[in-house]
This record gives sequence, C-alpha cells and structure tokens, in this order.
Amino acid sequence: MAAPFGLYARLIAAGLLGSAIVWLAVSQSAAHWLSSTNPSASLAWRRSNSEGLAAVAQTDLANASTNIGYERVTARIRDELARAPMTVGAFRDLAEVAELSSGAGDANALMTMSDRLSHRDDQTERWLFFHRLAAADYPEAMLQADLLARRNHDIDEWALFLPQVIPALRQPAARQALVGRLALRPPWRQSLMSDLASDAPEPTVVEDVFLQLRALNSGPDPDEISPLANRLLREGRFSEARAVWERLVGAKPSGANLIYDGNFEGWPGPPPFNWRLQSQGGVYADPTTVSDGGSRALRTEAPGNDSNLLAEQQVVAPAGHYRFSGRVRVERLADGGAFQWSVWCSSTNTQLAKASFNSVGPLRPFQVELIAPDNCGTLAVRLKSDEGDGVGQAIAWSDRLSLTPLPTG
Repeated sequence: MAAPFGLYARLIAAGLLGSAIVWLAVSQSAAHWLSSTNPSASLAWRRSNSEGLAAVAQTDLANASTNIGYERVTARIRDELARAPMTVGAFRDLAEVAELSSGAGDANALMTMSDRLSHRDDQTERWLFFHRLAAADYPEAMLQADLLARRNHDIDEWALFLPQVIPALRQPAARQALVGRLALRPPWRQSLMSDLASDAPEPTVVEDVFLQLRALNSGPDPDEISPLANRLLREGRFSEARAVWERLVGAKPSGANLIYDGNFEGWPGPPPFNWRLQSQGGVYADPTTVSDGGSRALRTEAPGNDSNLLAEQQVVAPAGHYRFSGRVRVERLADGGAFQWSVWCSSTNTQLAKASFNSVGPLRPFQVELIAPDNCGTLAVRLKSDEGDGVGQAIAWSDRLSLTPLPTG
C-alpha cells in the first residue's frame, strides 16, 4: 500500500505546484493589465507589481501640490524601489518630485540615474533634453535629441524640440553642437534641415549651420539647400537668395552671363539657380557629351503629341535690357510640333521673349532681345516642347545658353 500512497502524494504535490504556478501567472497578468487601466486594483492582485506602483506614484504626483503630498509620493516611490530596485520609472518619478519640491539639482542627478538604467525611456530623455538645453549644455542636449529621433521613427521628435532649439541656435555653441550631430548623417537630418530652412526666424543662422557642414565635408546636400533658397525667394530677398545659394554650393563664376551652366557641363548646385531638368513619363532632359570633339549639350526628348516643360532655371536680373541667345538642333519632330526657348517674368508669369524651332535641321544659333520690368524679382528661362500631330518622340539638342545685359539708352 506504500507505493500507491507515495504516488498519490506526489500527484497531489504536483497539482498544488501547478495551481500555484497558474495562480502566479494569472496574478502577474492581471496586475500587468490593471497597471495601465486601474493601478490601485493592480496592487490588490500583486503588491510587488512595480508597474502598478509606478502608475500610482504618477497619479499621486500629478495630484500633489504641497510638501505633505510630495512626501506621500516619495514614500510610495521608495516602496516601489524596495520591491524593484532597477525600476527606471521610480527614479524618474523621484526626479520630478525633487524638481517640484527642492529644485533641479537633485532632479538632474536622479534623471541621469534613470537614463543610465535604460537609455530607452522616452520621458527621461525628453526631460534631460529640455533641461540640458536650458542649461546651455548643448552637446548633451543634442545627443539626447539624436537618440530619441533615431529610435522613434514614427514620432517627429524634432517637431517637439524645434520651438526651443531655434532660439538656442543664435548661440554659436548651440550651432556647433547641432552640426556635430548632423555631420553623422542621422536618418532625421534632411527633414530637420528642411524645417530649419522654413522656420528659423533669421536664415543667416541656417546658412551658418550649412557652411559648418560644408567645412566638415558633410554637405549640405542639394535637397537641403533648395528649401532655404526658395524661402528667400518667397520672401522677396532675391539677391540674397542667389548670394546664399552661391556660397553654399561653391558656385562657379559665369561672368557676364546670368545663366548658370549655360553649356550644361554639370556645374555644382541644385535648383532654383541651376537647371531643373524633367525626366519622367517619356520626357527626358539630360546634359550629354556630343561626338564633335567632346563638347556638352542638353539632349531633350518628349512625346511628339504632347506639350511638356523640359528645363527651367531662375535668374536674378534687375530691370533692364538683355540679350538671350543659344543654339538648337532639332533631330526629330512631329508635324505641327516645335521646341521653344523662352524667358518669363516670374512674378507675373509673363513671357518676355522666345525662340521657336519647328523643323528638323542642323545646329542653328538664335538671339532675341528683351526688356525686364522692375517687378519681376527673377526671370525664368524655360525650354518646352509644343504639341504636334504625330506620334513618337521629338528630340532636340541645345547649348551655349546665355543671358547678358545690354547697354541702355
């Protein structure tokens, strides 16, 4: 009889152990779920539930307004730490109590401890960012911002930070710290550069950031330069826009010719003051080396039965008298179609001069004169293809584009 009795005892013990394990799992699960919905109830399920203790402490902290209230919250948090000594939220809560009751010195030490425990607690890192920025500890502040922005791809962290960062960028040390992070080419870089170009009260601050990046051989990239130049154009600061653009791209001098890279040699710089070339939907505009000794030209190709803008460049030109010239060779053209170079007043979208080519033929020079009024801001130099009756691709080559001032009087 001893053997069956021993077997029953082992079965009973196993059953009790299994029940205990199930109860532990159920109580832990219930406590975990309730910690976010009913923190006080979560402690009834499991008194040592650190998440519930942290949530209750957060609620108490939000309601505390006196030293007595802060003492009660502190006691709750210390209870939390006694049960789970490595709880990041507990140190964060203690830091917030310290900041409210005794000042930022103790709070900073506690938040730093919280950060060292995790490096992944967003609330801690945001607190550290804002307080370090306010304390002019710019390298550490920008490091915190970088960590958060890299980790939280689905949250635009910089949208939270920019209202405080932009005023700080008036300080050279803050710009230097930001440049140090941007030079590492983090994934948030282009978005931030665009926001800075659009939102900074004084574009010269943004230009200095860009020039520092250029000195470090880390840009700025074409897509980062264009928003700043376009902003200055929208604000009517035309000459300043061109001057800033030239400094940022290291523009090559073009002498009296106001068109930049009129021979399509691939000079540095993005639009608006370099060529914006279309290449989509059967439309192609490509600077190409031609076979006659290696000279350069713009080869354009477009559907013969449609009208398309192929190339465009903004030119800063004061009011006055100008000559627009160049050369074009039409290789293929639909009946009734044409290629047309023209100059427009940007502010009124008024055409000031044009040269049309409506037949296939050898390389032909053109030259037209125009008067730029004083309200244009910039002139837009454009190449377009005009719709014809046939099908297939229309093809043309262009080179030696020039826009030069003529004597008045």
